[in-house]
Amino acid sequence: MYKKAMYPNSIYAGTVTDPADVVRDFFQDLDTRRPACVTENSTRVFVSFTSGCSLTAYTLPLNYKHFITGV
Repeated sequence: MYKKAMYPNSIYAGTVTDPADVVRDFFQDLDTRRPACVTENSTRVFVSFTSGCSLTAYTLPLNYKHFITGV
């Protein structure tokens, strides 16, 4: 499952589920920011990024965890 959810000013602004768009945005965020929180379950990794008052949360397959440094 590929999902990107956006919360500017703690207000839900929408979800992107197209795998190509989610992966592209994830790597762009990973290049410019450090993850604020990384958790996982048996099949997925959950990564969130904060910037000012906004939060971006990603749900990706577990194999994307190795791209995150410092985890």
